Amino acid sequence: MTEIALDAIGTPHKWGGTDANKFDCSGLVQFAYDRVGISLPRVRTAQMRAGGPISLNPDLFRAGDILGLSTTEPDKTSHLGLYVGDGEFIHSNSSGVRISSMQNVYWQDHIKAARRIVYSTLPGAVGAVRTGSLPPGDSCDSAIGLLFTAQGA
Repeated sequence: MTEIALDAIGTPHKWGGTDANKFDCSGLVQFAYDRVGISLPRVRTAQMRAGGPISLNPDLFRAGDILGLSTTEPDKTSHLGLYVGDGEFIHSNSSGVRISSMQNVYWQDHIKAARRIVYSTLPGAVGAVRTGSLPPGDSCDSAIGLLFTAQGA
């Protein structure tokens, strides 16, 4: 799903945008997950209740984790990003869809929440989708649903 989001780099920002022509932050996250068959709620607040909470330590983030960032009010998630790996995340802000670094002090100071939707810990699975809360570090071996590859089909 991160590849789908990365293909959107440079797409203009539009409040409420949810398609490949224009995105807002939650529209980009929803679009990327939808393209791999995972349905997420449309709005930021609902997306930040999906999956399970994870540690805010960037060293523990995995590609596909949703990052909740505070850009307008202290301690309130007002912006979302999708972690893509190597200390970077993709998001749509007023400049459009772009990559930003977790090494940037601004983002380090403004990350307020992180959610993991997809877990890839089970053999044969592309990912396991969990809808309940998880303690940090849980491997989710008892996932709610699995997305299997269509090998040999």
